[in-house]
This record gives sequence, C-alpha cells and structure tokens, in this order.
Amino acid sequence: MITLNNNETWKSNSAYHISSIHLIGAAISDRATSKNYPFGIAIDNIVNNFYNLYNPQDNILQGLYVKTENENPLGLLDLHKDEPFPSNYTEHNVMSEISSFRKTSGIYKPFVDNPVSR
Repeated sequence: MITLNNNETWKSNSAYHISSIHLIGAAISDRATSKNYPFGIAIDNIVNNFYNLYNPQDNILQGLYVKTENENPLGLLDLHKDEPFPSNYTEHNVMSEISSFRKTSGIYKPFVDNPVSR
C-alpha cells in the first residue's frame, strides 16, 4: 500500500482504487495504521474502507508477538489511542465471533480426547 501511495500513476488515475481492506488478527504494531506513519497515510489516501478486526484474547498475539516484538499488535488491542485514525478506518472487536483455535474444526473437544494405550 505504501508503494501504491507513492506511485503517481496509481494516485492520479481514478480507475485505480481499493474498495476495502480487512485485517484480521493483524500481527503489526498497534501504531502502524496511524496517520503519523507511512502505512496509515497510505490507508487514508488509497483505500475506500479499511477495517481492523481485532481480538483482545488472541493467545497467539498475546504470547508470541508481544514477546518477540516487544510491542502491542494491532490485532490484539486496536489502534493505539494516542494516534490519529485515518478517515476511512473502522475497528471492530471480533472476540465473540471467532472460535478459539482448538474449536475451529467445529468439534468442541480438546485435540486429544482419549489417552493412547498399548
């Protein structure tokens, strides 16, 4: 998106546009989509509707991302509240709409139901 935002042909031709982008569980900084950063500026300039779908109980982002990146991920918390939002930016907490990883098969049981014996 940053590359497109820097491309004069893309920006000057009204036939080019991105209708919407939906990030689900984004493993990027919680400041990346701010209008203070290149990605946020690109969001504001070249996409009609941008959606951040986050889950404050995403155990992968809570564990791996926070420990390795030493910052909060956008998909866990939402855009950092001290940052300016792009004008076309919408956030939605999807915690109650997405099953936990162990339930994604539709079978609401732990992965290992029965111990293995001889």
